[in-house]
Amino acid sequence: MTASSRRSRVDRYLRLAGAFLLGIAALLVATDTPLDALVREFFYPVLTGSTEAKPALLLAHVGLMCLLLAGHGRPVLEVGNRAAGATVVGIALLPYLGQLVIQLNTPYRMKAGTLVVITGGGSVGETTSLTHTHALKACVGKILDLALRHVRTKYHYGSVLAKYVPWPLAVPLALITVAAYVALGFLHPLSVHERRGTVLEPIMLSVAGFLTVLGAVDGGFMCKPLVAGLGLYLVWAVRPRWCKRWLVGAAVVGVLPMLVQALIRVLGYLAQPVAPNSVAWVTGMSILMTVAVSRGL
Repeated sequence: MTASSRRSRVDRYLRLAGAFLLGIAALLVATDTPLDALVREFFYPVLTGSTEAKPALLLAHVGLMCLLLAGHGRPVLEVGNRAAGATVVGIALLPYLGQLVIQLNTPYRMKAGTLVVITGGGSVGETTSLTHTHALKACVGKILDLALRHVRTKYHYGSVLAKYVPWPLAVPLALITVAAYVALGFLHPLSVHERRGTVLEPIMLSVAGFLTVLGAVDGGFMCKPLVAGLGLYLVWAVRPRWCKRWLVGAAVVGVLPMLVQALIRVLGYLAQPVAPNSVAWVTGMSILMTVAVSRGL
C-alpha cells in the first residue's frame, strides 16, 4: 500500500469517526433518552460534575478534531510547544486569579467567608469557592446567557452566578478562555500533526487541551478534568522512555498530578468510590498518549 493510499484510508476513517461522534453529540443535546445517562456514567470518572453537557461537548470536540485532521490543511496560526506550555500554565492559574477578583469584590447574595459563596436563582442554586471555582464558568455563562436566555435548555451553564459578575470582567476572561480552547484544543494539535505526520498523538493532545480548559472553566485545579489534562500534557512533554517498561512510566507520570491533588485536598481523597475509576481513566489515556508518541502514530 502506497503512502498516499494509506493516507486516503486514514482520512476516510477519520471522517467516519468524526461524523459518528458529532451525530452522537447532537443526539445527546437534542433528545432526552437513557443514552444520556449511559454516556454520562461512562465519562463521569474523568469529566465529573453535574453538568450533563460535558460528555456531549467532549464527543463533539473529538469529532470536529477528526474532521479537521482528515482535511490535513495547514493551520492558519500555529502554536509551538513552548507557547502551548505557557498557555497550559496560564489557564491553570486563570480561574484563581479571576476568582479572587470576583469573589472578593462582587456583592453576592450570600457569603460564607471568602472560601464559599452560595447563590440562588429559581430552582437552581450555585456555589463557588477557592477550592472549586466557577469564576470562568460565570464569565462564559454571562456571554451565553445573551443567546440562550429565551431558549429552554436542560443544561446548566453558570447563568445564576453570572449575574453577579460585571461585564468589564466577564468579557475579557471569557475571550481569553475561548482563545485558550482554540489554541490548545485545535491549533497546537494540528501543528503537531503537520510536523510529525501523526494522527493519534494530535487527537490525544486535543483531548488534553479540552480537559484542561474544561477543568479551568468548571472547578479549577481541584477538579478531575484539569488534573487529567495536566497529566496527559506531562506524559507528552516528558515522554517517559527513562523507564524500561515505558507503559508503567507513562502511568506513573500521568497519575502524578492526581496524587498531588490528593495531597493538597485530603490524604484519603483517592479512597473515594469514584477515585479508582478516575485513576484508571487517567492511566489509560496516559498509556495511549505515550504509545502514540513513541510509535509515531
